Amino acid sequence: MNIQILAYVFGTGLLAVSAHANITWAHGGHYTSAGGLITIGLAAGIGIGAITSGRAWSDKRYTAALIIAFAVLICEGFGLSTTAERLVAERDQAQLPFTEALAKRADAKRALDAAIADHLAIGNTSSRLAEALKAAAAADQATRDKASDKHCAANCAALLRDQAAAAQTEVRNARTELDDKAKAAALTVASARTALAAIPASRSSTPLADKLGVAPWKLDLFMAALASLGLNGLAACLLAYGAHTRHEPRHDQTTVNPAPPAIALTHPVPSIVAPPPVRLPAPQAAIAGPAPNPTKPAIQRPTRTAPVPTPAPQASPTKLIHDFALASIRPSANDHIFLGDLTASYHRWCGANDHTPADDATFANTMSAMFKSVGLAGIFIDGQPAIKGVMLIKQMAHAA
Repeated sequence: MNIQILAYVFGTGLLAVSAHANITWAHGGHYTSAGGLITIGLAAGIGIGAITSGRAWSDKRYTAALIIAFAVLICEGFGLSTTAERLVAERDQAQLPFTEALAKRADAKRALDAAIADHLAIGNTSSRLAEALKAAAAADQATRDKASDKHCAANCAALLRDQAAAAQTEVRNARTELDDKAKAAALTVASARTALAAIPASRSSTPLADKLGVAPWKLDLFMAALASLGLNGLAACLLAYGAHTRHEPRHDQTTVNPAPPAIALTHPVPSIVAPPPVRLPAPQAAIAGPAPNPTKPAIQRPTRTAPVPTPAPQASPTKLIHDFALASIRPSANDHIFLGDLTASYHRWCGANDHTPADDATFANTMSAMFKSVGLAGIFIDGQPAIKGVMLIKQMAHAA
């Protein structure tokens, strides 16, 4: 298959794939929606713009080709933004479970840290225990002080013992409360540890960005650019290449249509044969000697005639045609020769060099074979057969 046809087929296919992906994601697969129609129009614009730009560049209309390529680049910018939005949204959706799990683990970790801090803050004492110990110490001291007092009756001693006993009971209650708080804090810490362990650390959906140390959105944008250029950009390049073929230069005449490989003279030019040169006899050489005496008859000498030259043997018609081509034709990419002018020039060349020209059919077939052997193609300009890529050497073509 022709490589240009492959470029057209695959370029169009890539544009269709890109447009289908954008319509499916952004517009729910509705091709007739406003967004779907815009996407289709942009894809078609990229394709037609690439083909037109390639054709304009082939015709050497470089300004038009660059302007169209810039317009294609603008269309590609819209495709890039759509692709980037799709990739970022898909990445965010894939990242959602990881984000939720990460938030839950953060909450569980904060709860565990608070429980550990509360447990450590309890310590071995409390304000109630400190007050109870202080009261118990004061009661014991009062009992000892009053025990040696002769004026303290039995009731006074009993009251002091009751106060000491109450202080000791408060100390025991304060210690029990402290122990209960410590146990509760320990249970809270254990529960927080269990809750944290129950939330596994989910794997990130942006491992490459995490390892590279870049923001995930930057990596998403870069990947979107690669994807968009890989689809639409490559498609545009393929279509431009398919359109960038060798075209004939534009003339003021009608459009040049390629002729079949075999070049036929559809409008033969009448043969122009130069008349044979007139050959005059060589002048008779003067005879040296005394002047003739008019009274005596002159001695008649035989007349010497000039020798008739033997004509040189004629070369074959094909050889003469090759000699004419070497002497009169030169390659020129931007020029062409009408076959009528080529035939007339051949007849003039034969007349100038005293050659008998070949018939027009032999001349046309021989020149056609020569042009085909070097890859030159026949064309028609205004209905006249011509050969592109060569020119006549005018000073030799018109030599007499």
